[in-house]
Amino acid sequence: MIDKEKIAKAVKSILEALGEDPNRPGLIDTPKRVANLYSELFSGLQRDPTKELSTIFKDNSNELIILKDLPFNSLCEHHLLLFDGTVTVGYVSNKLVAGIGTIARSIEILSSKPQMQERLTKQIAELLEKTLQPSGVAIVIEANHLCMTINSPQAKESTLVTTCFSGVLKDSTSYREEFLSLIRKEKLNE
Repeated sequence: MIDKEKIAKAVKSILEALGEDPNRPGLIDTPKRVANLYSELFSGLQRDPTKELSTIFKDNSNELIILKDLPFNSLCEHHLLLFDGTVTVGYVSNKLVAGIGTIARSIEILSSKPQMQERLTKQIAELLEKTLQPSGVAIVIEANHLCMTINSPQAKESTLVTTCFSGVLKDSTSYREEFLSLIRKEKLNE
C-alpha cells in the first residue's frame, strides 16, 4: 500500500534539506501534491499485469501480430526521473490472441513503478509468453531519459532502444526480418 502521508513528510524534509521553507505559499501544498502524483505514478506496484491481460481470444492462425508505437512513461529507479517513449509489441500467435487494450493496460502497469528500460522490455516479453504462449515474441522500446538529458546535455536528443526477441522471432531469420521491416517501414514513411 502506498503511504501518501509518509511521502508528503519525506517531500517536506527534502524541501527543508534544500533550504526551502515548505510553509511558504508556493510550496505549502507541494508535499501533498507530490504524494498524490507518486501514488499514481507508482500504481503498478499494487497491480498485477497478468490479471489485466485477460481478454484473450482463440484464433487458429499463426500469424505475426504487431502493436506499434504504444506510448508509455515510467520513472527510472536510479533517479526517480521520467523516461518516456514507445513500445512496439510483436508476437506470432499460437491459437491465442490478446485484446490490444489489455496489452496496453498491462504495459502501463509494468511501467508504473520504479523501473529500468532494459528490465521493462524483458518483463513485457515474459508476460506475453506466459499468458499467450505464442510461437515467438518481439519487443522494442524506444525512450528518452530525463536523467541522461540533465546529466549530459550533449545527449539531449538521444534515444535508448532496447529489444527482446524469443522463439521464432529470435530463431527464424524470416520472421525476425518481417517484424523489423514492418516496424521500420512505418518510421520511414513519417
